[in-house]
Amino acid sequence: MIDAMSRQDPRVVARSRLEFIALGGLTLAALALRLHDLDRFPLWVDEGATWWYARLIAEGRLMEGIRLEPTPPLYYLLVVGATTVLGTSDWAMRFPSAIFGALSIPVIYSLVRSIGRSLDLSVVRIASWTAALLLAIHPLHVFYCREARVYPLLLLLTMMLWLALRRALDDDELRSWVGVSLLLLTIAYLHYYSLFLFATAGLLVLCLAPDTRHRWRGIAAVTLPGLLFLPYVILTFPHLRGSGAAWSVEALYEIFPGDRSFFRVLEMGMIGADYPLYLRQIAVPSTAGWLRWTAITLQISFVILAILCFVRAGSSHRQRRDDLVFWLLAWLPPLLIPWAITHGIRAIFHPGRHDVYASWGLLLGVGVGLGFLADLGKNRRLMVTVAAVPIVGVLSLAAAGRLALLHAASPDSSARERAAWISPHLKPSEGTGTVVWALGIRRLLTERYIRLAKLDLDNVPISSFPASTDSHPGWADARVLVQDRPAILEEAERRVAGLDPSVEIVFVLTVGPPPSPNREPTAQTWINGALISALQHGGWQIDSRKSRPDLDLLAFVRDTRRPPNHS
Repeated sequence: MIDAMSRQDPRVVARSRLEFIALGGLTLAALALRLHDLDRFPLWVDEGATWWYARLIAEGRLMEGIRLEPTPPLYYLLVVGATTVLGTSDWAMRFPSAIFGALSIPVIYSLVRSIGRSLDLSVVRIASWTAALLLAIHPLHVFYCREARVYPLLLLLTMMLWLALRRALDDDELRSWVGVSLLLLTIAYLHYYSLFLFATAGLLVLCLAPDTRHRWRGIAAVTLPGLLFLPYVILTFPHLRGSGAAWSVEALYEIFPGDRSFFRVLEMGMIGADYPLYLRQIAVPSTAGWLRWTAITLQISFVILAILCFVRAGSSHRQRRDDLVFWLLAWLPPLLIPWAITHGIRAIFHPGRHDVYASWGLLLGVGVGLGFLADLGKNRRLMVTVAAVPIVGVLSLAAAGRLALLHAASPDSSARERAAWISPHLKPSEGTGTVVWALGIRRLLTERYIRLAKLDLDNVPISSFPASTDSHPGWADARVLVQDRPAILEEAERRVAGLDPSVEIVFVLTVGPPPSPNREPTAQTWINGALISALQHGGWQIDSRKSRPDLDLLAFVRDTRRPPNHS
């Protein structure tokens, strides 16, 4: 129909070309924003897991990687490809995320037009452009597009999935359903949260399939990729049970219990919101309170307006109802299901990480709401303009302000600095001169930057303590934390006694400063103390000149004043 109109009216052709050029320009601008100063921040903890997993895959050690990072391997294979071509720098590791993030701009534009097809043309045009513009400058999306993690790709493929499913429900062609299956299978090998997308896709098929034929084809399209993914789950399940991920999620919810709130989950996707500091080890100032809550209130108001726009009576009332159901079901269940499991059964959900794949739904609501407001004021053009300018201004100010705060944040460069401090003491052959013992996931980043600084070092003499964490380096999982203390003390004494006589320096990467006198030590700080005590009893002393307490790094040298004491 659009093609027929285009042939009849050259103005439509010109407008379509102009929109195409504008969308391309917006995409390039979004890419530039994501690539600018991409390696200003060193890699952080989770990105260290990405580096380690990609390295193990490149060496053919997939199962070892699963112990460290239980997420399926497809994204890490992409990182391996990128670093093979572009090098192993922080910039190269993050480059795929920036590309996937920029590609999301035209996809969300198309998705909004597809879901809003029953709305007035003027409304859907405003909605699609609003969603694309807001995603281009969305602080949380830009934030994730600048780190080597899977979330921008997960959002991109999720939006493509809903586009494909909408098309398949309309035309019921085999190739459309195959597209749905392929996208589901790809997402499954990216992240286990795909299980919630499987459930959502099945729910959409059951609710919106127009007849039995559509319904059975849809069920088959959703079920088949699940069956193809099942062998991987069976193969890796024993490794998943021992991974370090489970305890970390539980620990985060002990520190941030307020994040169990569903409203907090929704807020994470909003422009101007403050993000929990655990998202990254950087110090980010808070958004101005008036700006944050004004922006959030506006976004909630537009979502309500969008719902009213879909349900208002009209010639295509049934189609509008179906579009509304598709939007809400594709948007909310992937948030509600894991949140409900976390709230009632077990913590599995990280607000601001795992819900990023649902951010498109909020932007669609904001766009449709703004388009509906403009449509209501067709005969009051001046009034609408006067109202729209401050509204768009507040949202833009909130987005730009949050982006500025994130960019101005103080980076945690301790891993780089630790590596630079240790590297001069390392020798090309393993076990000679210097060894490094680490407790905590920070070992990964320190080892990465040591390897970058010492390219001639084939075997970095760095290992975890207790030794049981070596199978997933740096994690101190629940099994380790509940070990009885005598076993840990015995291992510490054994490790110290077994040091090669040629070792001159032992660097210990601690888990942070000692707890305050009025606070009981954590299991991690106690294990750390056990290793330090064993070194001191074994005839080693802290060398203050080589130590960096500000980097949680202690250097031990042999104490020549007294003989070793192994009691």
